[in-house]
Amino acid sequence: MKRIKLQNQIDDKTCTSACIAMILHRPVNEVIEDFHDKFMADEVRASAYLRSQRIRTRACLSEDRDLTWGFVYLLAVPSINKEAGLHSVVVDMRDEDNPKVFDPQEGRDGRKYYKWKDDPDPDGIALKGFTIDAEVIL
Repeated sequence: MKRIKLQNQIDDKTCTSACIAMILHRPVNEVIEDFHDKFMADEVRASAYLRSQRIRTRACLSEDRDLTWGFVYLLAVPSINKEAGLHSVVVDMRDEDNPKVFDPQEGRDGRKYYKWKDDPDPDGIALKGFTIDAEVIL
């Protein structure tokens, strides 16, 4: 099982690209070049792009609210850095003893970021509301 490594978004609009880069274990700039403009133009969805890269995913309905142990998730969350904005994070649920949120804002100067609700990190904000963009089978 490959461990997910945190990667930062390069600006305020590349969070989904950074999340996909984490899942694919590719540099953010490569994913931005291949995916970002098509995604912003609504020509491709994140789950479809992951499948095109040979990553098995399950599209989730808006009613799906439970994260299941054993999977990695791409989530849409309310932005905590931009009013009325959306943001993307990755949640790794493969280790029941250590679920982890990978927020591409973490480590960027002056930016708030999400963490898992039981994570003792005093600087992170506990993840609460989200929708599931994709359940990823790694």
